[in-house]
Amino acid sequence: MNFELTDEQQMLADTTKDLLARSYDAEKRNAVTATERGWSTEVWQKLAELGLLGLSFAEDDGGMGAGPVESMAVMTEIGRRLAPEPVLDAVLTPGGLITDAGTADQRAKILPGVAEGTTLLAFAHAEPGRRWPDLRVDTVAEREGELWSLTGSKNPVPHGDCADLLVVTAQLPHDEGIGLFVVRADAEGLTRRGYATHDGLRGAQLELREVEAEPLGDGGDESTTITAAIVRTQAALCAEAVGAMEEALRLTTEYLKTRKQFGVPLAKFQTLTQRAADMYVLLELARSMSLYATMSLSDGVVDPAIASRAKLQVSRSAHKIGQEAIQMHGGIGMTAEYPVGHYVSRLTAIEHTLGGGDDHLRLLAATVADHDRAEL
Repeated sequence: MNFELTDEQQMLADTTKDLLARSYDAEKRNAVTATERGWSTEVWQKLAELGLLGLSFAEDDGGMGAGPVESMAVMTEIGRRLAPEPVLDAVLTPGGLITDAGTADQRAKILPGVAEGTTLLAFAHAEPGRRWPDLRVDTVAEREGELWSLTGSKNPVPHGDCADLLVVTAQLPHDEGIGLFVVRADAEGLTRRGYATHDGLRGAQLELREVEAEPLGDGGDESTTITAAIVRTQAALCAEAVGAMEEALRLTTEYLKTRKQFGVPLAKFQTLTQRAADMYVLLELARSMSLYATMSLSDGVVDPAIASRAKLQVSRSAHKIGQEAIQMHGGIGMTAEYPVGHYVSRLTAIEHTLGGGDDHLRLLAATVADHDRAEL
């Protein structure tokens, strides 16, 4: 099988890489993430001008009509540079939900602004006391005539502090399933508290008290749509993690070549060289599983089991590579001024987003009996 990017896909990845390399180094990223917003509106607008924010939307919706491979190529470069711009949280995940569940009018009203960088979205699904793979929600939707209102709590909502529109999940009346609703950030009865996360990104806690909401689509059960969005998000996180692991390994090997102990470079010590080689093997395992998840989506296969297989290996690789990167850098790896600690922090966050390695292992182990046994 051919796992190479096409010329157009490679050009897209290179363009993204060049933009983010010009925009960020360790010092610039620290300065940007320390601001109240936590990311750069200037870089965001450049991403929009290149068409990267509308990459996954259909051309009729103001996008470029690209597929999962192109989106994952961009996410890998975002991970490589640790760019704090919320491409996944404010575009790919909530935009995908609107694409899948929204009416033609809703798509026409919302998605062009997202592609242009003028409208920010956020997906509000997680709730206190719930964890993946439990998709149940306690937020409830009530209907009076043609009007809908939502009541409940959502936390964490990735980059929900800066969103203009929120895509919110809620339990439909009469236990008819889970619906998707669009809520304006300035809606009456909605309060949100933004906060910084340990990996330098942003999150928010939302409190909804009879907040006016617009149902996506016909207002019916969207559980299948939500599951598909989570699968795509897990695949995107895997791609981002691969980029971050590549850079963590590069920083580590460069450090081993330049840092001297007893008058010789650390790279001359066989044990450290072997540990760096193990990091490379783990990276390639993660890359292969990330490609597996991406190519499955490209073929139209949205399978939670495939996403779990990829996320399991990526989580294991991220955990070990992060540990080794910190240990082989020594004390400098723990400083805020040096980038490797920030890569490890982001990898740790990805590892625990939408299920950690142990969660996916338990899920996959529980389905072993469902597979056909090979005939001997």
